[in-house]
Amino acid sequence: MTSADSNPGRKHVAVLAGGFSAEREISIQSASEVVANLAASEFEVTLVRIDRDAWTAEVNGADIEVNRGDFSIEVEGQSRPFDAAFIAVHGTPGEDGLLPAYLELLGIPHTTCGPLAAAATFHKAMCKELIRDLDVGLAKSVTVKKGDAAPEHLVYPVFVKPNQNGSSCGLLLAHDLAELKEAMEKSFEFDSELILEERIQGTEVTCGVWQREGRVETLPLTEIVSGENHEFFDYSAKYTAGEAQEITPARISDEQRDRCWALSRAIYEKLGLQGLIRVDYIMSGEEFFFLEVNTVPGMSGASIAPKMALAAGFSLTEFYANMVREALAQAESRKSNAFSPDHQA
Repeated sequence: MTSADSNPGRKHVAVLAGGFSAEREISIQSASEVVANLAASEFEVTLVRIDRDAWTAEVNGADIEVNRGDFSIEVEGQSRPFDAAFIAVHGTPGEDGLLPAYLELLGIPHTTCGPLAAAATFHKAMCKELIRDLDVGLAKSVTVKKGDAAPEHLVYPVFVKPNQNGSSCGLLLAHDLAELKEAMEKSFEFDSELILEERIQGTEVTCGVWQREGRVETLPLTEIVSGENHEFFDYSAKYTAGEAQEITPARISDEQRDRCWALSRAIYEKLGLQGLIRVDYIMSGEEFFFLEVNTVPGMSGASIAPKMALAAGFSLTEFYANMVREALAQAESRKSNAFSPDHQA
């Protein structure tokens, strides 16, 4: 898919794909789209697939094992280090802070937030607590662990969500206690901890936030309308063509749009996020109810974030290249500040 050259004038970027979660296949699709577009930029690009037993880079049609000691590959007898990483690994280890921690330990710039922010946002219950003081609606919820009995005094319908998972994997809707017990059993296949959350009726809206030239900016909002075969925006609706409408820009008023943008920027800054993220909401009446933060949003052909970028007037090559440039610039800025005479150890 890619070739690794030895041009010293080009930064060598690893696009990381795969991972250890149910989102692995979506991650590979996302990474393939990123590689195809970044290949037309100023960067040299190599796809790196992450598995539990090995990390492999695809170079000239061959798989080369990655040296995880210094994050490099050996091509024709020469060590080729990576200058930056574009993280397209959804779920663990990309979205829960493990990959950012590894890369930061080695001093490798990367396109997502730091390990603390990643871990906090990946834990849905913790994330809700961290933004509770912001002007955002939060659905009533209870957290249960594997082995806990199904709570008997809930107001239905209730969403059953794995506390640390994405792409709607394991997300189910229960209408009574019997369905709740069945849904919990299925969702526990994805995580040992679940959130049981009241269903808020309204319009599903999602907002992309990213950094460009050092500024936090928002992207056009997308409204999500699940097809008639889906009671909500589940895995099938997300990734099956024609099963949902993703309308960009969202069909809401300018005032509502501006409030959503401001709220999303506030969440971004409150949580100390970096790179491209997506915040999902249900707009009920005039109130935006927070659903979750995606710190590694999907970038496959079926994903929302690339459509937002196109609607904002960016080519995908420019959009993804900007994410790498921003990561490199921020890393350079941190390095300069660390050695500034004003820096206090």
